[in-house]
Amino acid sequence: MAAVTKTDGSSQDTVQVRGCCPLDCQDTCAWIATVRDGVAVKVSGAPEHPFTRGGLCAKVRDYPNRTYAEDRLLQPLVRMGRKGSSLFSPVSWDQALDTIAERYQAIVAEYGAQAIMPIHYLGSMGMVQRLALMRLHNALGASQIHGDMCGAPGFALMSEDHPIGFDWPQVTNSELIVLWGANLLSTCHHHWHFVKLARRNGARVISIDPRVTRTTRQSDQHITLMPGSDAVLASGIIRQQLRDQLIDIEAIRHQANDFDEFMHQVESCTPRRVADECGVTPSVLQQLSDDIGRARPATVRCGIGPQQSVHGDALVRTLSALALVGGHAAHTGGGLYIGSFPDLDESRPAADQLGDGTRRSLDMTQLGPLLTSESLDPPIKALMCWNMNPAVVLPDARTVTTGLCREDLFTVVVEHFMTDTARYADVVLPSTTQLEHFDLLGAWGHTYATVNHRAITPRGESRSHGAIMRGLAARLCPEVAELAHSDEDIALSALPAEIDIAQLLASGYVNIPLQQPSPQRGSLRLSSPLVEQQCSTRFQLLTPKAHHFLNSSFANMRRHVRSQGGPDLEMHPLDAAELGLNHSDRVQVRNYNGHFHAYVACVPDMQRRVVAISGKWWASEINAGGVLNNLTPARWSAVGQPAFNDTYVEVIPASTRVVSCLGGDRTELQQRPMPVPAEGELVLGLRMVGFCGTDLFKLNTGAATPGTVLGHELVGTVLEQNGDTGFNVGDRIAVPHHVACGQCIYCQRGADTMCETFKENLLEPGGFAEHILVRRRAVESAARRLPDTLSDEAAVFMEPAACVLRGIDRSTISADGLAVILGVGSMGLLHLLVLKAAMPGLAVVCVDPVAERQNTALSLGADAAVGSAQAAAEPCASLGFSEGADAVFDTVGGTTLLEQGLALTRFGGTVVLFAHAPDGDVAAFDLNSLFKNERRVLGTYSGGLEEQARVFELLVSGVLDPSPLITHRLSLTQFDEGVRLARDREALKVVFAADTGAGTS
Repeated sequence: MAAVTKTDGSSQDTVQVRGCCPLDCQDTCAWIATVRDGVAVKVSGAPEHPFTRGGLCAKVRDYPNRTYAEDRLLQPLVRMGRKGSSLFSPVSWDQALDTIAERYQAIVAEYGAQAIMPIHYLGSMGMVQRLALMRLHNALGASQIHGDMCGAPGFALMSEDHPIGFDWPQVTNSELIVLWGANLLSTCHHHWHFVKLARRNGARVISIDPRVTRTTRQSDQHITLMPGSDAVLASGIIRQQLRDQLIDIEAIRHQANDFDEFMHQVESCTPRRVADECGVTPSVLQQLSDDIGRARPATVRCGIGPQQSVHGDALVRTLSALALVGGHAAHTGGGLYIGSFPDLDESRPAADQLGDGTRRSLDMTQLGPLLTSESLDPPIKALMCWNMNPAVVLPDARTVTTGLCREDLFTVVVEHFMTDTARYADVVLPSTTQLEHFDLLGAWGHTYATVNHRAITPRGESRSHGAIMRGLAARLCPEVAELAHSDEDIALSALPAEIDIAQLLASGYVNIPLQQPSPQRGSLRLSSPLVEQQCSTRFQLLTPKAHHFLNSSFANMRRHVRSQGGPDLEMHPLDAAELGLNHSDRVQVRNYNGHFHAYVACVPDMQRRVVAISGKWWASEINAGGVLNNLTPARWSAVGQPAFNDTYVEVIPASTRVVSCLGGDRTELQQRPMPVPAEGELVLGLRMVGFCGTDLFKLNTGAATPGTVLGHELVGTVLEQNGDTGFNVGDRIAVPHHVACGQCIYCQRGADTMCETFKENLLEPGGFAEHILVRRRAVESAARRLPDTLSDEAAVFMEPAACVLRGIDRSTISADGLAVILGVGSMGLLHLLVLKAAMPGLAVVCVDPVAERQNTALSLGADAAVGSAQAAAEPCASLGFSEGADAVFDTVGGTTLLEQGLALTRFGGTVVLFAHAPDGDVAAFDLNSLFKNERRVLGTYSGGLEEQARVFELLVSGVLDPSPLITHRLSLTQFDEGVRLARDREALKVVFAADTGAGTS
């Protein structure tokens, strides 16, 4: 049965539901989801499944956390800001689907249906989640897509009837298993079980890999080589075996239709060439040749990594030749293994028959060039993306992002999370996770088809891709019957007719072996041009699969990021030493395309001049906003394989950019060394920093000494910490720059802002920097982790709002009294917002000569706004305060404002000075007026821990939201422009943010 109710003696209903992992992995594990009172509490490997055998990998063992993640997308969104700004507004499904349908119809009318491009990959391998939306696009006549990101060379072999796999459990018959760039223990660990069984039968395991991996450590021998030289090594093995008569030249003649070309390729790969290009010595080559040649049989398993190069096609053809002419493929459990598959017809779930055969087909791996092409006819005007994060996983990702930024491109993304790609969408649709829909999955590492039963009701408004297809079809082509099919009908249509559906639904899986080809004599092309290796003084960068991510999936999940660590740059210790680098040093990996920050991980057995970063990391502060595929070239092999491995980089000590004062009002963007945290300290990556009136004052007066970095209204992301700080890497925090000691006489008497240590800057070098060190005192007592509900734009006001709140508290204003604010620039308006949040019954009158600012004050809740202090008496009286204000807050500064404030203050009232006065500005006023009328003039300098805590509560609750005060959001490269905007009063509030361009929010 699909689900069985268990009686566990409690009042809760516990149900177990059969399903499977959806991800792009050769294991395609069957699982059992445990559901308690409608909530999925865990997934466990199906114990009876021949491959899964009760275990799940480190990626998916806590899959329910993905389903219930706080940042999961649960309702449709439409874009409100510029592309890439992540500014969206929730809408209903009807609104979202209507918008898509209307845009599709308009594009078809003007450009034709082929101006629409669907793009998807293997974020889910399910028939429904992967192919249902293709039904719609086939019916519309949209462009077709082709291309493979990972194993194009292997699939090219398969299309030519090369045997590329067998039933993997048969590998137990092998005497030798060669794992060629195949890290089974991180990418498909269930396959390792059968390797262990083969070992018990006496088999040896040799790993050939430039890197040290979990698998190479468990192998009997590890041979390192230069990436991209694999085909030379494989050809050298065949050459050596021919000379040692371990294979017969007639065997090659029997298989090859290109005998002469192949023999020329093999003969060119002498031991000297192998040593020079591969880094494999003649003695190692001889031993490897003997081991493979004498084993009966040997299995050569080729991983995905070696195929991701312009050399990949030559490698897999040479390995196929090695398996065939060496006689290994004639034995059970021997020969070449790239993958194995169940016999499913994927054309039926996609309803390929609906499409016009004359439609163009676009290579989805070349999305960047396609979106930026000026000659493509028709141009791509609409893009629908699902099961894929192209802004992260495709080569030359910078060009992909450039294309996604096109305002004339209508983009729809179907997703679980706000990915780097979704940020550029016009419409984002929330997709169900694997626990929330029915599907059928094939595999590419075994021959079982597996059913995924829905375990829980979809969260929020998320929908399966079949449901999304049907919703759009009802608007675009309701007459097409295939577009009304249910998810079950779509999924099960892929099965052969003889399969017992009822039995499959009950058991959860069925074995449907795909028949292996039997090549005819002289039918196979074995040769492929050996592309000349690039000669570079730089490092070759590999970007292999990570142990805790699957490509870019899970790279946003906190547990997975923490478990993966880093990002680490693996390199040989001698290479690190030549660069003056040590283990754990932060470095910048860069080339002409972009940069990425990582931490050095010295690996002694690593291939020299090769570096590697595992995983497809999203752009974030952790890696300085970089995406690894920004570094990869726009280069493809002859069979269309993106050349991810043909990437060359420099490695330099990481530096950070800061806005440094030069004296006077001059500043400069400078490079400085990355800060290094001591015990209990943090390093933050800048998210947002506010430009404060104090910053402007110091620049205008030249008070900032050369080398000073200003900025203190800070929100950042934890990138690094030393010891247990109570925070995690990836946490978003706000932290002030001043924190009192808590011990001195001032602190003991509640005057902590007068503490001798209070004015020490605990943010080094300052907030106007890409990376900021937070000293221990601030970490321990003042830094606050921000909830997802609190935006950067609101949190950046935590420090200035605390300063405002302290002045309000010290004014002793009555909660039902009257406040007058002199000057309603950003700080005056912040006073208004804090006053109204802290004391909702308070009346507030604002004074400012600029009519636009008066109107802004009124829109933010002021009871009255006038152009001069003299005009303020009338609204004060009309509000019932003819005797004057309880408190007047001067946010401008100077003698004139002080005099105006005293005139507006009632007997016993307070004037709060919250601004710098011009140098030498000395007030002269009647002391007897203060004495007899008990008026107070009060300076307030900053906010302490108590005020910061209260402001934080107001921000988190949403009672206080100062974010509307931000009018300009710039990058640090535009610092001078931000200063000008503030100085000329063209901006209300300027903030500087990471990874953004100029704009008005």
